[in-house]
Amino acid sequence: MNHLYTGAFEEWISSWCDNTGTKTTIAGTEIHDILRGLMVVIAGALMILPAYINYESWHRLNFDITVSMSIGLISFTLGILIFILVVGKERLEGTKKP
Repeated sequence: MNHLYTGAFEEWISSWCDNTGTKTTIAGTEIHDILRGLMVVIAGALMILPAYINYESWHRLNFDITVSMSIGLISFTLGILIFILVVGKERLEGTKKP
């Protein structure tokens, strides 16, 4: 049960929604595969780019090493989180044998 008051917003949304009870989804379509691949590439970039960002921010911009490393760590963490969300926890764990 949703206890959040949405008031007039709910009425506005329901006027725009299809009330037939069907859901529109892109799961299983080609655009879904393309978006998933794009997100994996973005996640990979966020995992690899921190090394370059650390080097450039430390040497050229003269940031303190802790600031440089924290920027890189945040970027790497975002990349890992996006990758786990896109790929899925089940695929990362693999199949469990009894």
